[in-house]
Amino acid sequence: MPDFFPTFKKIESKIKKKKNTLVYTKIKSDLDTPVSAYLKICKQQKNSFLLESVQDGSFRGRYSIIGMKPDIIWKCQNNKAYIKNIHSTKNKNFVCQKEPPLISLSKIIKKSQIKFPDDLPPMSAGLIGYLGYETIEMYENIPKRKSSVLILPDGFFIRPTIMAIFDNIKNEGILASPLWYSENSKISSSYKIKLSSLKKIISDINSQINPKFKNNLTNKPFKKPRSNINKKLFFTMVKKAKEYIFSGDVFQVVLSQRFNTNYLLPAFELYRSLRSLNPSPFLFYLNFENLKNSS
Repeated sequence: MPDFFPTFKKIESKIKKKKNTLVYTKIKSDLDTPVSAYLKICKQQKNSFLLESVQDGSFRGRYSIIGMKPDIIWKCQNNKAYIKNIHSTKNKNFVCQKEPPLISLSKIIKKSQIKFPDDLPPMSAGLIGYLGYETIEMYENIPKRKSSVLILPDGFFIRPTIMAIFDNIKNEGILASPLWYSENSKISSSYKIKLSSLKKIISDINSQINPKFKNNLTNKPFKKPRSNINKKLFFTMVKKAKEYIFSGDVFQVVLSQRFNTNYLLPAFELYRSLRSLNPSPFLFYLNFENLKNSS
């Protein structure tokens, strides 16, 4: 079993100074890929993610990042923010916040600041998630959108209690678990829980992938994808975008249409295909509550 850092005395000292800190260890990771590590660690459980990067379509970025088991979940919808405190003894459901969404989010970000040791990358703890396009309405005066068809959160962030960062240059894995300052926290018991969690992750990484996560292929045909707009309307959008460009209103436009079809495989299989067919600098797989998002 590898060593864990920092020592309990150093952690106790920081918490008593009302500072956040984290427990971490380092392991060799040359026998695993980010995909296999995700399947072993997260086992496709909700509120987990995998972030990767491929430069110029052929060079893997330095870090691959896995996070799971959040203690706090933040989301916004219809210009209202909601927070779920997983470890709350009173209410573990989403609670509507009084502040505007961005102020609510900024408060969580402020409470989640940690000064990392020099040998750790900056993504060793924090909030991971997304803000959708529609959140621009919160800080720009633009026309209100039409009613949402998908009924998905405009923004969704989790604060993982377990982070696994794989350094693809050093072939090294960094396993970290943050300790957030709380007036009611019991430092000794919290520290033991963190150690136990990290030891469990090491055991999972050294295990075999569950057979049910392998070869999830199917012979059932997929329905032909259907767009939410027709070809004529899309061409009209292209024409309008060109007018905006010529008039100097925009210099970059991304026109989109939404396709839908039946998908019979686990969502992670789609991510695996995307990372093989179209690797990019922004590869991500988000498995959040009732939403799975990959690109």
